[in-house]
Amino acid sequence: LLGMGWFRALGMGFTGVHQMLKSSLKDSLLTEFQDVFGDTLGKYVGTPISLNLDPNVAQIRLKARRVPFALKPKIDAELDKLIKQGVLVPVDHAKWETPIVTPVKSDGSIRICADYKCTINKALQPSAYPVPIVHHLLHSLGPGKFFAKLDLAQAYQQLPVDDATAEAQTIVTHRGAFKCTRLQFGVSVAPGLFQSTMERLLQGLPGVVPYFDDVLVSAQDERQLGDRVRNVLSRFREAGLRLKKNKCMIAVPSIEFLGYRVDGTGIHPTESKVRAIKSAPAPKTKAELQAFLGLLNFYSMFLKDKATVADPLHKLLGKNVPWVWGKPQAAAFETVKRLLSEDSFLIQYNAALPLVLVCDASPVGVGALLGHRLPNGLEAPIAFYSRTLSSAERNYSQLDREALAAIAGVKKFHEYLFGRQFELVTDHRPLLGLLAGDRPTPAALSPRLTRWAIFLSAYSYQLVHRPGRTLGHADALSRCPLPDLLTNPTPEASVLLLDTLTLGPISSAEVAKASARDPIIHTVMGWVLKGWPVKVDGGDYQGFVNKRNELFTQGGCLLWGDRVVVPTKLRTRVLELLHDGHPGISVASLKRSHFPFLYPESSKESGECRIMALTITFLSPSLRSLVHCVECQGWHGLNELILLEGHLFNKFSAVPSPPLDAKAAVKCSQIRLDLPVW
Repeated sequence: LLGMGWFRALGMGFTGVHQMLKSSLKDSLLTEFQDVFGDTLGKYVGTPISLNLDPNVAQIRLKARRVPFALKPKIDAELDKLIKQGVLVPVDHAKWETPIVTPVKSDGSIRICADYKCTINKALQPSAYPVPIVHHLLHSLGPGKFFAKLDLAQAYQQLPVDDATAEAQTIVTHRGAFKCTRLQFGVSVAPGLFQSTMERLLQGLPGVVPYFDDVLVSAQDERQLGDRVRNVLSRFREAGLRLKKNKCMIAVPSIEFLGYRVDGTGIHPTESKVRAIKSAPAPKTKAELQAFLGLLNFYSMFLKDKATVADPLHKLLGKNVPWVWGKPQAAAFETVKRLLSEDSFLIQYNAALPLVLVCDASPVGVGALLGHRLPNGLEAPIAFYSRTLSSAERNYSQLDREALAAIAGVKKFHEYLFGRQFELVTDHRPLLGLLAGDRPTPAALSPRLTRWAIFLSAYSYQLVHRPGRTLGHADALSRCPLPDLLTNPTPEASVLLLDTLTLGPISSAEVAKASARDPIIHTVMGWVLKGWPVKVDGGDYQGFVNKRNELFTQGGCLLWGDRVVVPTKLRTRVLELLHDGHPGISVASLKRSHFPFLYPESSKESGECRIMALTITFLSPSLRSLVHCVECQGWHGLNELILLEGHLFNKFSAVPSPPLDAKAAVKCSQIRLDLPVW
C-alpha cells in the first residue's frame, strides 16, 4: 500500500474517479427524485386523450379468446395489477369489445395488449404525427461525452383517456370485460399521440431527445449532464410521469439505442449487428438476398470507401430474372459484407461547424457524403448515401449523372442543408458552369438540367471542384451503391394539353437505328455516356466538342437540349419534311430536329427553293416565328379576348374581339402584327 503522496512522486495518475462520480450522480438523482422513480404508475396531468372514431364505422364486439393453461397464472397476475393501478375497470358490456393478446417480454413477464386492428383501428384515421427518423434523432442529440437513457414505466398507460375512449378500448378476457381508462398498446394512433405529448413536454431542453418511452440525454461533462437530467426529471414530476428505475442509465460513457451505439467519438453500429452481417451465409433465394440487403441497408449511413460493387446482387432481384449465383455474385456478396466494420463511426451533426456535401457518380450508381469541416481543417462524416441507377438513368450522359448525384445528395440531406450555407463538392468540372449557385443558369441547357438548376436555386451553396482522386469515399459509394431505386427518379412534368400526330413522319426508333450506324454520332454517344477524352481532333467532331456539356442521350438518340441530332442517312428526308409548306429557314430551324449545329444543307436548299424565297421576302422580320391565337374569356372585365403569341416575342398581345370567329382572329392579327391579307 502506498500513501497518496507517493503517487505524485512516482508519476502515477488516478483512474476510476469518473466511475465514482457517476455512481454519486445517479444516487443523488435517485434520492432527489424518489417520487419520479417510484413503483406507482404515473398519471399525466394534462388533458385526457380522446380518440376520434368514425361514426360511419359499425361498432364491433368480439368474444374472448382461449388462454393457454401455462400462461393463465401470469395473465391473471397482470390483470390484477392493472385493476389495482386503475388502468382496468370491470364492466358488464360495452359498444366495442376487443380480445386480448399476451406477448411474452424478454424478462419472462406478460404484457396485456388488445387486438385493436380487428375493432377500433378500423374506425381511426391514421396518425398524421411523424415518427422520428432514427439517424435524424441521433444527430439531434448533439455531440457529448456523457450520456443518460431514461425509460418510462408502462409508457402509454400513463396517459389517461376520456370516458368515450375508455369504453371504445374495452377488452374482453376469460374473466370478463374491462374498460381501459389509460391509452392502450395496440391502438394505431397511440405511438403518434405519445410521441407528440413527450415532445411538447420536453421542448426547449438542449441535449434531450425523446423517442416514445425512452429519453436520451447527452452532455460534454458530468456536471452539465446532471443539470440536463434534473431538468427532465423536474418536468416529469410536474407532469405526473414515472420512470422505471432499473432500466435507467445515468452518467455512462456510451449508450446503445435502436441498433446504434453512441459515445464521445460519434455514432457506431452495434457489435452484434456487425457480427450478424459478417457471419451471414450466402443467400439461396431472392427472399434471403432481400433480407440480407435489408439488414445492410439499415446501416446505409455508415457505408464508405470499403464498399464494392453491389450491382450483381441487385440485378438478381429484378423481375423475371432467374436465380443464378455465380462467381460475380459470390465475390460481390463477400465484399459487400465488409461494408460495415466495428471501427465505423459518424460524428454527430453540429450547427456550429461548416457543412460539406461531396457527390460523385459512376455508370451504375450515385453516392454522396455529408460531413463537417472540423477546426483543424479535416472533414469528418455525418452520413453516407448511395443508390443504384435505374435503367433509364444509366442512359444519362456522364454530365447528367454527375448532376444527378448532386441532386440526390441534396434531396437526401435536405433537413441538414436547407437554410444553411454549405459547400457542394464535385469532381466534374463542367458542372461549375452549369449549376454554380453564384452564376446565372445558362440559356442553352437540356430540360433535365434546367429543372435541376431551378431545384438547387432554393439552397445556399458554393459549388467546388476537386480532382476525382481526392473523392475516394464518394467515388466508392457511387461505384458500390446500395440497391436502392427511386420509384420515380425523374419528376413528372405537368402537361395541361398534349396534341400529337397519330403517326410521326420519322419515329425515334428510326433515328436510334440510324444513329447506331452513323460512325460520328455513334462515337459521340459513347463519349457522352462514358466520358469525353482529354483531347478530340477537330473536323467532324468540332461542333460536338463545342456543345459537349449540352448533349445527352435518350432512347438511343443523341439530343442537344430538346432537339434530336439527325444522323447523316436521315438528313435528306428530314429536310424534305422541314421544308414541306415552305415556311422559310428560320421557321424550319425551329422544328425540333437538328443537324450538328451548322445548317449548310438547310440554308442551301432553302435558298434554291423559289417558293421559300418568296415566303421569306413576304413575311416581316417579327413573323419569322410561329404565331398562336388563343381564345380567352372573363379576364379583367373583358368577356371575350384573343391572345396572340409568337416565338420571338417577349410579351403577349391581348385583343378584345366579340364575336370570336376566324374573321375576327385574322383582323386582330392584321391590326396588331401588321400581317398581310392571305
